[in-house]
Formats: sequence, structure tokens, C-alpha cells
Amino acid sequence: MLAVRLSIGCPTYTYIDKVGGGRMKKKEIQQTIIIVILMIALGGIGGMTLKSVYEYYGGPDYKVDCYIRYLNQREYGKIYALLSKASIQNLGGKDEIEDYYKKIYERENKLVSVDKIDCYYKSYKLKYQYAKGVIKDDLTVVKEKGGWKIQFPFITYEVEVFAPLGSKVYLDSKPMIFNQQTGKYELDHILPGTYLLKVKFQKAECKDYYKALYIPKEKSYEVPYETAHVKINCAPNLKVSLDEFNKVAKGNKVEFNDILLADYKIKVEDGKGIFEPQERKINVGKGENIFTFTDFELTSKGKKQLSQFIEAFYNTYIDAISSHSSKSLNTYFAGTSKQALLEAFSQWYIDKKDISQVNLHLQVGDSRIDERGQIHTLIRETAELYNKEYDEILAEEVVRTYKVILDVETTINILEVDWKVTERKILQSLVAMQDAEGKWVQY
Repeated sequence: MLAVRLSIGCPTYTYIDKVGGGRMKKKEIQQTIIIVILMIALGGIGGMTLKSVYEYYGGPDYKVDCYIRYLNQREYGKIYALLSKASIQNLGGKDEIEDYYKKIYERENKLVSVDKIDCYYKSYKLKYQYAKGVIKDDLTVVKEKGGWKIQFPFITYEVEVFAPLGSKVYLDSKPMIFNQQTGKYELDHILPGTYLLKVKFQKAECKDYYKALYIPKEKSYEVPYETAHVKINCAPNLKVSLDEFNKVAKGNKVEFNDILLADYKIKVEDGKGIFEPQERKINVGKGENIFTFTDFELTSKGKKQLSQFIEAFYNTYIDAISSHSSKSLNTYFAGTSKQALLEAFSQWYIDKKDISQVNLHLQVGDSRIDERGQIHTLIRETAELYNKEYDEILAEEVVRTYKVILDVETTINILEVDWKVTERKILQSLVAMQDAEGKWVQY
């Protein structure tokens, strides 16, 4: 551009050649600059506004404002999409959440309005105006995949109810689960509020029980019905049924707590078909109720299994005598008494003996079952033993024949997976030697 200065008796102007041959006055230039600056400023403000709008709609403030708006408009179904999925994973689906909001804010508490009054980063302070007054509470936001979410603002609780054994217990329409270990009816993930407890009893003579529970104030509740304790003595590992309730006896007893005062049927069985089951009708009254089951009998299966066990045991018994070693009997004797039983066997048939042949005859007598569930069987063992020994008179080794008769009460634990001999009590013993004429001479 070419600047030309003119002075012809009038005010002096500075001209700038315009593109295309025109010229602009200085005043016009200033106006243009101002316009450009304004346009840049407005562009910056617009950019900042767009950024703020983007940050708002993509940030936690918008989610909280939506949450408040939906509460005020009673649009609880829309709240579900705002909630953190991790915070409601144990609470059912959209319908359950929507129903809970209606329950809390309409049926139980008349909510008038909700307002946001403060914010501390991820925590917002809300004011809830109810018909009965004002409550201020916190609302927290969390960032999950997909954006900001509202942390479900209610804590859940575990509710436990002590009710008579056999009851059907419901919290509203949800059945509570009976815990065998604690003897309580339990239900997890229960939100605060008022619930209807319903108890249906096992016995028809007892009327259903109803009670309104406020959670968490009454999250542990005992149904006020008179109950008793029942103790059943029997052999260990037996299955004991009290009507439809089952337990396995440990330590020679089974105990049932919180039993309604009524008539019941007890059934005791071993579950393997070894014992004949026993049944008894009982009446549970106030105080302690103790019932004892003894005098079990073997079933045909049990008798057969006992016979097979005795046969297998004595086959091993003969082999142990012939081999001069009690080692093979290890598997037949119970752990606590094994050593004593092995030592007793060795004293009779191994120590200071050299038996080359044995003939064994058995007579199996009566059996009885004790309170521990062990079989006591009377067995007469008649053994002919051919023993190599040195004859001092003849000064040579000879084979002498002995007869050993033992009346043994053999105790067998049959309630374990593997049957074991726990005791061998010798009731009577007789030892005789055959002389040169073939006569038996008693020791």
C-alpha cells in the first residue's frame, strides 16, 4: 500500500489504499479492529460456553439434577438408569427398585420436595422436605464405565428371625431361609423400611403369626411362642428325624431347639440298611424332653454283612498264625485299641511259638448292639495248633498238637465306612495238649 499525505487548507487525513484501489480512513480502521476483537471475544465466550455445556451434561452435576427432578416428579422408573449397577446388584431389577422408591417416598413417608443445597466434589447434600419435617442427607456419585452414576443411597441389612422349628417364615412375600447352624431364619440385602413378618407353623393347632417389622430397628426378632428343647440319645452317625427335620447323631446324641409344644414322631435309622429303623411317637412338653434309643436289631443285610466280616477276619487270623506275623490284622483293628489287640494275639499264637499248621473252628453266638452302635458278638474259637518245639527229654525237635478254646466277646464298630474290631474280651479260655496216646490233657 502507498500512503499519501495531502494538505490543502483542510483537516489532514491519512488514507490507506484499499484492495482493489479504494482507500480507508483511520476511523474506519479502528472500527474494524474493534469489530474483529469483539468477534474473537464472542467466539471465545461461545467456545467456553459449549465446553461448559459439554462438561455439565457429561458430569456428575447433571446426573444429580436429573435424580432430584425425577424424585420431585415421582418418576421413579427413570431413576434406575442413573444408579450405579454395582450398588444395586443384589437388589433385583428395575421394577423392584421403582417399587421401593414408591414405598419409601409415598407409602411410608410423604415426600413433598427435594433440593440440592451443597456439593463437596463427589458428595452432594440434599434437603428432603417431608410432610412431617425436613431431613438432610448425602448423595454420592461414582464414575463407572459409561459415565457418572448415582450411588444407591440406602444401606441393606441381614434380617434374622427366631421362630419355632418347622415354621414357614416370610418377610413381605419373600421366604426366609432356615440356617441349620444358627437355628435362625435369615434373609440378606433387605432395604430399610416397614415389612410384614408372617409365620406359618408346622402344627395345624397353632395360628399364623403376623408382625410389622421396621428395618433396621427390628432386624433381629424372636417370635413370642412357647417352645422347648428336645434331646435324643442314640448311637453316633445315625440319622434322626423329628417329623420332617433331620440330623445326624454326633457324640451319641441329637438336639433340636425351638420345638413347639405338640406331638411328633421320631425315627432313628442308620441310612445304610444295617439297623432296623426305630420309630416312636412323642409329646413335647415344657422343660427338658429327653428320649433314648437303644436295642437296635440287624436287618437281613446287616446280618449278612456281619457274617462276611467275621469270615474275612478269621481267614486273615489263620494266615497271621501260619505266617508268624500279626501285621496282616492291622486293617481289622481300630486305631485306639490296635496295639493292645495285636499284642494279645501275639501272646497267644506267635511269641515263643513255631506253629506250622492251624485248624480253626468257629461258633458264632448271639449279638447285641450297644448305645454306641457297636455290635457285641459272642464267638467260640476252637483252634488246633501244630507247634514245632524242642523236647528236652528226647533231645530233639518234635511237633506237638495243642487245642486252644477261647470264648470271646468281639466288639465291632459298624457305623464307620470300614468295619473295625474295637475290643476282644476273653470270657473263658482252655488250653489242652494232645499226649502220645492221642488224649487231650488240659493245661
